[in-house]
This record gives sequence, C-alpha cells and structure tokens, in this order.
Amino acid sequence: MTADISGRLVDFLEFPDHYYYTKSDWHRILRQAKELSVDYLVTTQKDYARLQGRMEAPVDMVVIGIQMDFGPDLDALWGFIRKTLGYGLFARKTDGS
Repeated sequence: MTADISGRLVDFLEFPDHYYYTKSDWHRILRQAKELSVDYLVTTQKDYARLQGRMEAPVDMVVIGIQMDFGPDLDALWGFIRKTLGYGLFARKTDGS
C-alpha cells in the first residue's frame, strides 16, 4: 500500500548494513519510541523484511523503498566489479531490469 504521510523526524537510530536485530534491539527501539511519543516508526524495506513477523510495533510502521539508479554509469560500475572481484561472480538480467 502506498500512502501520503507527513511528519517530522524526531530521532534516528543507526544499525550496520545486513544487521540481525535482536529482541534487545527491538525493545530499545520501542522504549525510545514510547519516550518520544512517536506516531510512526520509519524503516527501509530491507530492514522491515528482517523484522516482519518477528516483532510487533505499538504504532504504525512507515516502510520506505530505496532504489539506486546508476544511469549511464551502470556499465562502468559492472566493469569495476568485474575487475575488482573477478569474472563469473555476477549475472545481469537479460530483460534490462
């Protein structure tokens, strides 16, 4: 579902990429949300997938999709990856997506 919401970011917690959230982390997030009386918890799709079904939030969650577009530099990026990591490690979809 896509929704238009508005609000003001009141605090920010940072976790490393590919982080596995523990129950202790979740309790810390919820404790801080309660202290700040927030209406929403905001997270990325990737982190939401890690949390979904494991932990319930007392407020609505806003899930933000993030997409990167390298535009005309995409081929240069692939070249860098191949040069750095070697050939045969990655594949590109043939339909262009």
